[in-house]
Amino acid sequence: STRGGDVNIVTGNGMLATVDQSTNSIVLSASGASLLLGGKGADAETLSPSYIYNQTSLQTNASFNIDGSGQVGTTFSAGGNINTGGAYQIGGNTVLANPGSANIFVGQGAGSGNTTGGLNSFLGYHAGSLNNKGNWNTFTGSGAGGATTTGSNNTFSGSNAGLNNTTGNNNTALGSSANMGSTNLTNATAIGANAYVTQSNSLILGSINGQNGASVNTKVGI
Repeated sequence: STRGGDVNIVTGNGMLATVDQSTNSIVLSASGASLLLGGKGADAETLSPSYIYNQTSLQTNASFNIDGSGQVGTTFSAGGNINTGGAYQIGGNTVLANPGSANIFVGQGAGSGNTTGGLNSFLGYHAGSLNNKGNWNTFTGSGAGGATTTGSNNTFSGSNAGLNNTTGNNNTALGSSANMGSTNLTNATAIGANAYVTQSNSLILGSINGQNGASVNTKVGI
C-alpha cells in the first residue's frame, strides 16, 4: 500500500519494510523495533541518532564494532588509545609488535622469528630477527643480534653488532660491527666500532687492525 509517498512492504514474520521515496530510505520494523537504512539522498542525521556520520568534525557518543578488514585512504587520527590484537604495519611491513611474553620489537623484521622468547627488546631493521627462544636480550641497531637464536642476557648496540652470536649468553657488543669471534661465547665484551672479542670472559676495547674489517688499531688511554 502507499501512504503519503511511502511504500509499505510486508516481508513476513511481522516484518514491515517502509520505503520513503522522498529520502530514498528504508525503515525495517518488527516487534516494535526499527532499523533505519539510509539510501542515496537520505538525511542520515534525521534517520537515526546512532548513525556514524561521514564528516570531519568530532561526533560525540558514537561507537562502532566492525568485523572484517578495511582501508583508510588518507590519514587516520585517534583522540584516545589504539588497541590491536596483532601488530602495527607500514606498507605491509610489521614495524611494531610484542609477540611472546613481555617483548617489544620495533622496526621492520625485528624479532620476526620469535616463538617462546620473552622479555626481549629489539629496535632496528631485522634486529634479533632469528631469535626464537632467547630471553632478556637487548638489541638496538640495524641487524643487531640478527643471528641470535637461543642466546640470553645479551646486549648488542650498533649496526650489525653481535652478529656472529647465536647461542652465547651474557655477552656485550657496543659499536658498529662490534662482534664476537664465535657463536657461543659467554661473558665476552667488545666495545667500539669493529671491536672483536674471541674468548669468553674477556674484554676488548676498540678495533684491531686486520680483524673484523678494522683498518686501524685503537689507542686506549687509562
